Amino acid sequence: QKYGAISEDGKVKISIAYDSLYATSHDFILGIKQGKYGLFNQLGEQLLQPLYSEIRPTRDNHYIVVRRGLSGLIDASGAYSIPLKYYHIAEFSKGRYACLVTMPEILE
Repeated sequence: QKYGAISEDGKVKISIAYDSLYATSHDFILGIKQGKYGLFNQLGEQLLQPLYSEIRPTRDNHYIVVRRGLSGLIDASGAYSIPLKYYHIAEFSKGRYACLVTMPEILE
């Protein structure tokens, strides 16, 4: 079974191609396709392709994303606030993050 989203007037907003769709705490939609996560806004516009192994909402309307073992931080428009190059990102308090770098080749 596949899932998608349509508007009240019957227009397809999110293609019916996802294994699951979930609303997030920031009124965005997580789409899961073949075990990878993508992100949509309330209008059904895709902010992130389903390429991520993890997408976690933060307290300040950002998302911590993980792809190929590296973490980054995106804002509500899908733009990177912290590039996807850290081993781990943790939120300490609203708007404050710690980035862990353990792979020396990233620092080059």
